[in-house]
Amino acid sequence: MKLNHIFRSNMVFAAKLPIRIYGTGTGQASITFAGQAKTVVSHKAHWLVEFPPMEYGGPYTLTFTAETASVSFCNIYIGEVFLFAGQSNMELKLKETNTDPSSYESNKNVRLLPSTDDTKKAAIATMRQINGRYVKKKRSVSGLPSVILPVWNLQRPKILQ
Repeated sequence: MKLNHIFRSNMVFAAKLPIRIYGTGTGQASITFAGQAKTVVSHKAHWLVEFPPMEYGGPYTLTFTAETASVSFCNIYIGEVFLFAGQSNMELKLKETNTDPSSYESNKNVRLLPSTDDTKKAAIATMRQINGRYVKKKRSVSGLPSVILPVWNLQRPKILQ
């Protein structure tokens, strides 16, 4: 069994929503997160384990142990998750903006997952699975704009002036 590549250290799960851990393959695996443990047995190509919603907090550790491998991810928080999507204009690099780099480089509460062609393809595939919403025809996602994976912010959004 394999854990989806989107799970990693320093990530953020959305607060007050079910926490879904998923991947591919058949077999048995145990998953621990924030002191809770679940076991999944999969006989199909895809599997999913759901933990109950949590309030803001962290850091937590996520551990995935399958029959042939084990991996742990640390410094995981529960907070606000923002997904920005658009066309090529969404690929503007922070260094190309007028934003002072100190506002995001030194802020330990902001997590960025940069976009590459591989992450865009993976994001579209992942979006077909998460939250129980499946896109039935491949061509129905082919017209989607480029996808920038989540910009994670652990604080509630503030109104910018």
